[in-house]
Order: sequence, then C-alpha cells, then structure tokens
Amino acid sequence: MRRSLFCIGSALVALLGVWVSAAQEGRDEKTELEGTWEIVALSLEGDPYDEEEIKALPTRRLVFKGKKLISLDSGGEVIFDTTFKVDAKQKPRTIDTTCRDSDHPFGSLVIFGIYRLDGDTLTISWRYDPSAERPKDFNGGEGSRQKVLTLKRVK
Repeated sequence: MRRSLFCIGSALVALLGVWVSAAQEGRDEKTELEGTWEIVALSLEGDPYDEEEIKALPTRRLVFKGKKLISLDSGGEVIFDTTFKVDAKQKPRTIDTTCRDSDHPFGSLVIFGIYRLDGDTLTISWRYDPSAERPKDFNGGEGSRQKVLTLKRVK
C-alpha cells in the first residue's frame, strides 16, 4: 500500500512538473514580445524604406499586450488594434494576426507571418497579399510580395 501511494505521489509530482513547464513555455511565448516596439526599418520586396519614409508611416510603434497588438501613431494615439498568436516552437517562429476588416466577406482577415527576436530587436515578415502563404525567410526579394519590419524595444 505504501509503495502504491509512493508511486501515485511520484506520478502526480511528475505530471505537475510537466504542467508547470508547459504553462511556463506558453507564458514565455507571449511575454517575450510584451511591451512597446518602435519601427526602425521596413522593406518591401527587398527595397528598404529610407528614414523619411519611415517617419511618414502612419504606424510608428506597436504594442504587444496579452493577445492584443496595438498600432500607435507618432503622437501615441491608437490607429487600430488586433489580436495575434505566436508559435515560438516553429522554425522560423510564426505570428498570426487577425485583423477586423469591414470590406472582408467574413469581417476579418488573418495575416500569416514569421518573426525573429534577437535581444531588443524584433523582425516580423509577412506577405501583403492576404491570400499568400506564410513567408519562409526574411529575405523578401523582388516579386515576393513580402514586407520585412524591424522594431526596437522601447525601454
């Protein structure tokens, strides 16, 4: 009896450890992007925007908060907000953004992207054709219909 209780207890401790580890992984996936990010570079099909073009963008900062992605203008006003989900286990890591769009037949649109996090630098890439496949890399050359956005964490 004592041996059975020990085995059951050990199994419960092991399961709890797996559950806590899984919860930690899920939390880290969201919290690694949590915060405010400023746009420092953008390219379209491999053609980089210059500094003036970046300053003229309507969106200057992105805020990741929980499951929300919030776009801010240069004055800090909200332009739009959307939801996102990431999968940090994929190679490259994936980010899916669900945008509400009144012109879309279903009222929303999912944009499939990839991202890379290197310290306080976040790079996100997606194709600007909503029916296009998720990018496989961050190259975005001519004809790729791919945007590559680089952001720095605001401290």
